[in-house]
Amino acid sequence: MLDGKIETLVDNDYDGNIQPWEITNGAAGYNSSCIHVCYVGGLACDGRPFDTRTPAQVEALRALCRKVKARNPGVMIVGHNYINPLKACPCFNVDELLKTI
Repeated sequence: MLDGKIETLVDNDYDGNIQPWEITNGAAGYNSSCIHVCYVGGLACDGRPFDTRTPAQVEALRALCRKVKARNPGVMIVGHNYINPLKACPCFNVDELLKTI
């Protein structure tokens, strides 16, 4: 949400093992081995990809990344565009975000 509230659409226990009930669709070839995070926004008014995150969304993403990293230190956190270069999402540099956590 724009206010930084995290909505959980699929329960996840963050234990490093993706159970069948945790599988979501977000990145072909990776769905059974990763969790997916999305945020409201990512497009400019004219429809171009653009970083529209609010400060509250940035902090919520940082907090979620810290939580995931704390429970699974070796985990890779990447944007969809890292897996599929034809995708623009998440419309911000994930590596830059990770430097701030």
